Amino acid sequence: MKPIFSISVQAALQTKWLRQITQRKQILLFSKVLKKLAVDKALIDAMVHESIFTEKILLQKIPLSAFFMLGKMAKQCQKGFPMAYLLKEAPFLTNMLKVEPGVFIPRPETEEFVIYIQKKLQKLWPKALATPDFSIANEHMLEIGFGSGAISIALQQAFPKLAISAIDISKKAFKLATANAQDILGPRHSIQFMEADAFTHMALQKQTFSLLVSNPPYVAEHSKDLAQEVRKFEPASALFAGADGLRFYRKMASYLPKFCTRDSLIFFEIGFDQAADVISIFSFLKNKHIEKDFLGKPRFFSAVFSA
Repeated sequence: MKPIFSISVQAALQTKWLRQITQRKQILLFSKVLKKLAVDKALIDAMVHESIFTEKILLQKIPLSAFFMLGKMAKQCQKGFPMAYLLKEAPFLTNMLKVEPGVFIPRPETEEFVIYIQKKLQKLWPKALATPDFSIANEHMLEIGFGSGAISIALQQAFPKLAISAIDISKKAFKLATANAQDILGPRHSIQFMEADAFTHMALQKQTFSLLVSNPPYVAEHSKDLAQEVRKFEPASALFAGADGLRFYRKMASYLPKFCTRDSLIFFEIGFDQAADVISIFSFLKNKHIEKDFLGKPRFFSAVFSA
């Protein structure tokens, strides 16, 4: 048993990931790892409060079984395996979402995307936020490519009476988003998740929507801006959209007349260098606007469909 312990300790302590646990955010993240490994909660809270994740304390306080698992996790992190997949959860705004390999991990910029949508809608539907029982008459939202369900769930929380349909081609995403909605919103939530191709699903061809939202794949296949760990471990179907990353937007432009009614609101997350191209693709829409993220990069597109 001693050789295994030595290997696991060495793997855990010698990784850059563990040795650089100095900032508060990193400490809180590491505490979540320890909780997953069933380390005593009182010990974890004390370590977080005092910020005493030192080699000596770790060796003295963490049970052998937990340290062995920590070593395995550290090795995976060294290879770039996402921490969210190891923890099987990821934060999004005020929610904690289940995530797993095969489903895209929600990003901070998408949190900004949702906040941007909420602010825009608040101007149009002020009573929907001020009065929980206010009915948003005849408003129906469609999200294309829901992944973990992060966007639809957050918007349902902000607008409880908004009818929401969400579609994704991934079976894993459907299962995960459904579970997240039940955990966060309760079993009687009103989001209709569908596992299908948005562009061929017959049920969608018979409906129109006053609000269309999507954080689609928009990365160019040979992009050098994408981190290798993202390219290696996260689902390609949620990342890549042709040689220039614009395939989804071009296809969406031809389908908007089928999905939208007069004055439907359109919201897309876009790549930081795609603003001009997206505006050109959707030149037929009115009130086109590009919103920048907190880093000053153009990342969110909104417009109004005019029949």
